[in-house]
Amino acid sequence: MVTLIKLMCVKTVTCGKYMARYWLDDLQRILFQIPNKPNMIQLEANNACNLDCTMCPRHELNIDLDEMNFDLYSDTLHRLNKLNIKEIDIGGWGEITYHSRFFDLIKLAKSLDFKVYFTSNGLLLNEKMFKKLLDIGLDGITLSIDSIEKQTKDFTGHINVPVWKKLRLFLSLRDKSKTHLKVNTLVQKANAHEIIAISNALDKLEVDMHIIFGPNIARDIDNLRVPYQEEYKLYETIESLKENKHWKMIVSTPLGRYHKDKRRYHFMLGERCPQTWQNIYVNRIGYVTPCTLLPDWHIDKLSNIKSIDQLWNHPKYKDFRRNQKHYCNGCDAMKFDKHDK
Repeated sequence: MVTLIKLMCVKTVTCGKYMARYWLDDLQRILFQIPNKPNMIQLEANNACNLDCTMCPRHELNIDLDEMNFDLYSDTLHRLNKLNIKEIDIGGWGEITYHSRFFDLIKLAKSLDFKVYFTSNGLLLNEKMFKKLLDIGLDGITLSIDSIEKQTKDFTGHINVPVWKKLRLFLSLRDKSKTHLKVNTLVQKANAHEIIAISNALDKLEVDMHIIFGPNIARDIDNLRVPYQEEYKLYETIESLKENKHWKMIVSTPLGRYHKDKRRYHFMLGERCPQTWQNIYVNRIGYVTPCTLLPDWHIDKLSNIKSIDQLWNHPKYKDFRRNQKHYCNGCDAMKFDKHDK
């Protein structure tokens, strides 16, 4: 009995500590109190792509559509490692598997004990590549799939049909591997009617997570965005299905990410961006920037940074955080506001 009481006390204290950390994390997000260091680095390793999707804003950004030099990439990883960064999302505004030394990128990052993730349109991946990635110990892959249907020329998304086959192939090979598999879907006028069907199909295949989002209204020059009320209703339906445990996998919508429960109060009621609260972006030429959508807004060159504190509390970073609304100019990539004109 004494042993049982001791065990219950330990569990209660442990639970109390966990809850305290949980509530403290919530409070930090609500007040936009910056963590001691970033959780993840996004590395712009490749801006070249095998596709040229209409909805992709890379042509509007002031970037060269080229890959990062491998020597610079290696130097960048070693510097990040010395800064005690643990997680890295390797990508950019292109297709990471289109990089001339794609496997070397992943192998080097894993050899330095980073947790490594990347997003891909999936078209260049094949069985041999999947096996190598699993053997290397890739931590997570996100595939972009915008449709079940074989869309015609009016569709602005990725080439989807072959990627469903690649998705099934990867799942058949994954077996007991811990490699996490997500799917991104960009909601547009052309595919809004099939979003729930996509989630259903992914859940049957036992994908780990389906991330749903809309085009950034600040860069939607082609008017791809679904009208706000229609988009809201879609997300509301999905959130209701989630509450009724319609899917085993995690399904994430902008409504759930930014407006559900306490999340509606996070980041000063949505006035500040969650992306810049915990992530850092390093662009193709080795400069640190606050965000993927601001690749030429330079905080400093990574090679000038001697400590994570120097970077995270850089005067330019502090200025950016104070004046996000000015610098971000209407971007709603990380929130869900009324966007109809």
